[in-house]
Amino acid sequence: MGMKNHARAADAELFVDGGDCADMKALKKVLRHHLSYLADPKGDETHWMISVDLSRQHWKPTPEEEQELAILVNSEKKLIWGRILLPENERDPIFSELEDDADWKERFSDGNTTLIRQNLRSGQNFYTRGNVVILGDVNPGAEVVAGGSILVVGALRGMAHAGRFGDEQKIVAALKMQPIQIRIAEHITRPPDGEREERLSPEIAKIKNNRVIIETMHI
Repeated sequence: MGMKNHARAADAELFVDGGDCADMKALKKVLRHHLSYLADPKGDETHWMISVDLSRQHWKPTPEEEQELAILVNSEKKLIWGRILLPENERDPIFSELEDDADWKERFSDGNTTLIRQNLRSGQNFYTRGNVVILGDVNPGAEVVAGGSILVVGALRGMAHAGRFGDEQKIVAALKMQPIQIRIAEHITRPPDGEREERLSPEIAKIKNNRVIIETMHI
């Protein structure tokens, strides 16, 4: 669906998972819940582009209903309506190798680092071309994807992907490293079966000898 609102610059795009929403009423309820959590936290200068993921659904909003979603999002300070990801979309243009770089720069600010002062909940997916520092937790079911490095000043319990465009020098660091999955460039690691021993010090994931390793971060 082609409705976009890029008049204001966004720092990054956040997808709200609508996979359990059978109709517009349910979708608007879920969207309002996420907006109440994100809208204008004190001292946070992040401008979010809010999009909706309906790729697991078998229905799509009408243009009039999409306009309702856009109005709902744009009414909140620092929140900008993005788009709807539908089942028939064969690719996510944000991450396609065919994406036009100029289009990306129009959609997102070109700053090096985005600072987020809040937790990411299940169903919230954060994407940015640069680095990101999260002053909070990344909970199970949440996803952070960055072209640069990722620093979580809290617990990383969801999925993190640094160096999305192939840079193996990028890192993922967290005060408490309990991820579902970590990716750096095209390298992937997952925690071993069973509970991982909890470390009392911050940890860093990086590429070493062509694989992802996690080690103590000395600060």
